[in-house]
Amino acid sequence: MRAILAALCAMLVTASCSAVETCPPTDQKAEWSASCFEGSAAARHVKREHLANIVADQTGHATILIEQPRELVAVDRRGVVVLPNIRHTGDYDYPDGRGGLARFQTAGGKCGYFDVRTFKIAIPAIYDQCLSFQDDAANVCNDCKIYCTEPECQSSKLVGGTGYAIDNRNKIVKRFAPPPLNQSCNGAAPAKVVKLSEASAYLQCPPVDAGLFQVR
Repeated sequence: MRAILAALCAMLVTASCSAVETCPPTDQKAEWSASCFEGSAAARHVKREHLANIVADQTGHATILIEQPRELVAVDRRGVVVLPNIRHTGDYDYPDGRGGLARFQTAGGKCGYFDVRTFKIAIPAIYDQCLSFQDDAANVCNDCKIYCTEPECQSSKLVGGTGYAIDNRNKIVKRFAPPPLNQSCNGAAPAKVVKLSEASAYLQCPPVDAGLFQVR
């Protein structure tokens, strides 16, 4: 009987440790399970039992990388997700966004920009697609799509819809028309769309001047 009780205790301890490991202290920069959160996609928050694992910075926020589906979010000290789906690819988004701004995307699919130093929204999520800031402006569009321009997806371009170049205050610097898909190879043969994942596709074009593309 004692052996059985000891085994049960060991199982409980192991289960408890496993539960903790799925939601480790945020300063460890380890991945979290989606089960650490509750609420709808548009209004999520960390479960009460895991709030003690939020180690906020001087702004009162912490970032958490969710393992599956993969997503980087920012939470406040209460565990509320204040910024969903933070872009953190390459050198042009969080935490090194040019001009101090990086992209985020809402559950509804709209994108905007936030200040990487304060986690405050600088440009609301009102666009269908957003590219990273280059110098003092960024290209955005509505009624459009975004495609990677090479298999590694380190650069991308906008296709279709209405495009805008905006400054860091969301002022429109200029308007432009992104090319339709059948003209997206800059006069070359039509592009071949190669699916990379559920969220991204590669626009395969004949060799062109790489300077025609904006770095993502």
